[in-house]
Amino acid sequence: MTQLHIVLVFLVGFVGIMLWIIGVIALDIYHDVHRTHENQQKDTAPEPHGGYEPYDAHHVSQRL
Repeated sequence: MTQLHIVLVFLVGFVGIMLWIIGVIALDIYHDVHRTHENQQKDTAPEPHGGYEPYDAHHVSQRL
């Protein structure tokens, strides 16, 4: 294999890894947007809970 082939294989692998990383980030962002949209729909129609409020662990972690 010549040096040109080695460089081309390296570049193709590098571009492939970068596209994979961008895809993972895009899916994560899409998942967060989808989750936010679901939460907004739940907030508009709250379900009755009989007066019981669950413990909010996220609230505690924000104070740390």
